[in-house]
Amino acid sequence: MIREDKSREEVLAFINKRFKTKAHWNITNCYYFSVILQNRFPGGTICYLPRTGYFAYRYMGRYYDAEGEVFPHEVMTIMDITLENKELVDKYFL
Repeated sequence: MIREDKSREEVLAFINKRFKTKAHWNITNCYYFSVILQNRFPGGTICYLPRTGYFAYRYMGRYYDAEGEVFPHEVMTIMDITLENKELVDKYFL
């Protein structure tokens, strides 16, 4: 539990320090922001929420976007985005 809390603090500190102005990350670039988080905090998963058409980064059981930690309302419908299906994401969602 301590490691998970520390990781949460690290992710939130990274977001708040480097992305103070949101610059519409959540409106048009939520996928790319998830890629940034994945590069900085490997081991998580970029997830797509199909009902809302939105991407978030899942890391150690928590979800993040440019605003910080998020709590998706459609957890059961999240599909994992991996390198194997990234081409589909690029073609249909971006």
